[in-house]
Parts: sequence; structure tokens; C-alpha cells
Amino acid sequence: MKFLPLVLVLAVPCTVLGQAPDLRATTAPVAVNSTASASAAIAGAPSAVATTLGAGALAPDFVVTDIDGTRHQLSAYRGKVVLLYFWATWCGPCKAEAPQLKATAARYQSDLVVLGITSDSAAEVRASATEFVHGWPEITEPVDGPITTLYGVYALPMHYVVDREGRVALAHEGGIDGTDFVDQLDRLF
Repeated sequence: MKFLPLVLVLAVPCTVLGQAPDLRATTAPVAVNSTASASAAIAGAPSAVATTLGAGALAPDFVVTDIDGTRHQLSAYRGKVVLLYFWATWCGPCKAEAPQLKATAARYQSDLVVLGITSDSAAEVRASATEFVHGWPEITEPVDGPITTLYGVYALPMHYVVDREGRVALAHEGGIDGTDFVDQLDRLF
């Protein structure tokens, strides 16, 4: 009897960005700018404590300026649900889920804040506007940037939902098509 090899095909995220780093939670926000290195920003965070960002964990705070020059601090959005959406213009699953995320953001526009975080340059984000007309603030940082490192992002797309109290309510790796991600998000409203 001859055995044939079994091949499994798994749905995987768009790309693996590297090993999942230690996640850091701080009592003070990490200031981020487009030229800061992740290690410099994290090293500057007082008494950083390694944590896992599972449901109920306090979401690490950060301060960042988006591509249009608007400043955002995660903790300033307390009282609203925040979706941290890690994506890239070259990511197939990111393209596929963009319409569904945009519709969800529109449905909850008064209670949901979406912050897009990408390793693409501002010019690349603006040039991709025909494919990605998100309508939410876009933040650019290197693949190993401070926010990406704080949240342990190692694949795209990645979604973190922060509840009204500033705690992680949901973390989802990979595309949302065919998953219950939106249903889980709906339960927060």
C-alpha cells in the first residue's frame, strides 16, 4: 500500500512581519513620531511591564500624529470604542476587508474611532486612496515602530478593539471576511 502525502492549506495572514515581540504596557503614553525608533520610544516609557494583550488587558497608551497632522492619544478616546487597524497597501486581505470595515465604521460613527496604522509612507497611503478610501485617520510608522511593537503586531491585517474603559475587548489577526469579528464588535454597541 502506498501512502500519499497530505497537504493542508491554511488561511494565513497577509504577511508575517517577524517574531511577536514582548508587549509593553505603560502608565504614561509612548510618544511616537515618524522618525523615532521603536526601541527609543519604548525605552523612554517609565516602568514598562511585559503583558499579554488579551481581553481585559489595559490597552497601552500612545500619542501620535496622523498623516494630516492631527494629534491622537489613545486615552483621549475613553468613552468610545476604538479600533486599531494595522494594515498595508500591498496586503491582499486588507484590500478585501476594507469595504466591510468602512461600512462598520459608518454604522457606529458617533461611538467608534478607527485609527489606521500602516508601515506605508504617507505618499503611498494617499496614492492608494482609490483602493482604500477609509475615511479615518491614518498613522504611518516603520514595521518595527513603537505602536506595532507595543501591540505585538507580527502579521497583517491585525485588529485590536479597545472598549470604552480603555481595555482590550477583542484582538483579531488576519482578514475578517468569513469570521465573526464584526458580530463581536457589534456586541460592544
